[in-house]
Amino acid sequence: MLKIYEGKRVRASFFLNFLLGFFLVSGLRAQTIVSVAGPSCSGKSTLTKSLYEKFQGTKEDWVILDLDELLEEKYKSEKNLSREEVDAQALVYLQNKAHEFLLAGKNIIIDTNVWSDDFLGTFDKIEDNLKCFCVLVYAPLSVLLERDALRNKRLQRSEKRACWAKQYVEKTFGEFYSADGMAKFTYDFLVDSVLEFVDKSAGNIFDSIEKSMEFDMCKDKEKNTIMFYDEHAHDWQSKYEKVSKPRSFWQEEVNDFFKMLSENLGKSIIEIGSGKGVEAQKFIGLGCDYTGIDPSKGLLERAQTRNPDGEFLNMSVYELSSLKRKFDGFWSAAVLLHVSHERINEALRAINSVLVSGGVGFISLAHGEGECVGKDGRWFFYYSKEEFYELLKNNGFRVEKYYTKPSKSNHAWGEWGVFFVRKIAEHG
Repeated sequence: MLKIYEGKRVRASFFLNFLLGFFLVSGLRAQTIVSVAGPSCSGKSTLTKSLYEKFQGTKEDWVILDLDELLEEKYKSEKNLSREEVDAQALVYLQNKAHEFLLAGKNIIIDTNVWSDDFLGTFDKIEDNLKCFCVLVYAPLSVLLERDALRNKRLQRSEKRACWAKQYVEKTFGEFYSADGMAKFTYDFLVDSVLEFVDKSAGNIFDSIEKSMEFDMCKDKEKNTIMFYDEHAHDWQSKYEKVSKPRSFWQEEVNDFFKMLSENLGKSIIEIGSGKGVEAQKFIGLGCDYTGIDPSKGLLERAQTRNPDGEFLNMSVYELSSLKRKFDGFWSAAVLLHVSHERINEALRAINSVLVSGGVGFISLAHGEGECVGKDGRWFFYYSKEEFYELLKNNGFRVEKYYTKPSKSNHAWGEWGVFFVRKIAEHG
């Protein structure tokens, strides 16, 4: 039986470069290595096979890389080397074979009884679009020896072979764990093969990895969108160079929001996604105590140029709590449509956290369902009226007014969903 422990130390680091944008637009996930490592008789091979069955249900192409099988091949092909010399190169053989599979587009589950903390880091350095996880499998040495004795009996091994197997169990246990059972390597998951069923642990590990992969994809979609705005900020600014006070598409909404803000609150507002600073110019002109945030440095530079006296901060909506202050209202026009369905609750909670009790807000979203990616690499996430009403309610907001507004002809969605909201409770 197996018990699973998550998160002692994450080894899943990888570097994102511009090439990843292509994979994201294509809808592909990062390649993955899941290493299942542990001493002989720990149950790692059973866990490996169970994990493989789970991942076979996904759209990705998975293979098992079994160290024992690989070494058997090397014993036959490397005739000039002794078995001991081949064994000494086990990790090198494993790395080379894993690299071959990665180049062939495979995702890998490694079954191994030798390990090093540097093993997965080697791939981080040479593979840009890769995520790695380490699963350590544990059982007390006494249990491993009992299992080995049963295996020797089942296989009718000679006394000499059984003695060697016992020594190998002791050796591999000592390589992975101290005498009191403390792991000697870093890991993402630690599985105790005495306490819980293999299939259940495999299912838990599979679910955790899938969630991690999906979450990273969401974050990377957002990064790809920010990259677009950084690169095209100047082009967008040039549209307004000949107009000192361009008319905002949301001019009527600006007026309604300001009226709502002025009824019984102060005039401190935060704009979530200040963009080129068009609405900022309106709010500052109305005498608001204005702060704008945007994750795009390129757009912030344009916004600051248009509004020299405005306060603009380079941050995402998820970082709002770091401001350590409260605002009377927030404005978010055509911004949360870039927040994935998986992270929208996180964004709304963050907005709630910087509003005073009774604070008001404006949100405009792409009205509809699902998501899409434009030819320029930007991601857009649609929300229906009913879906977003529920999201707002669950995050401490009440809808004061809602309507749809026709979008511009070059947008993939036909209508904007427009929400005027009020904070009625702390987030959560």
